[in-house]
Amino acid sequence: MSQSGTSRDVHNHLLFEIAWEVANKVGGIYTVIKTKAPVTVQEYGDRYCLIGPLSYKSAPMEVEAVEPETQELADSLKSMKDRGVKYLYGVG
Repeated sequence: MSQSGTSRDVHNHLLFEIAWEVANKVGGIYTVIKTKAPVTVQEYGDRYCLIGPLSYKSAPMEVEAVEPETQELADSLKSMKDRGVKYLYGVG
């Protein structure tokens, strides 16, 4: 248990991959991310999240907007929106 008295689930951790290339369809890093994403999703499922800059040019072709699966995520995204952060949550 952690100091706060709650236990951590170390076997079902989350994976956030943050990179400019997530939304920029140019170069080798984008190709690597695009190629490994299906395998990573197989392993992590909904615990895998790619984060990159919002590109209004490529987003409609790359991302299908969906509603968040959990209330915690929905609340986090709403809080970001309330603070002026623009985002697109979806699957690609």
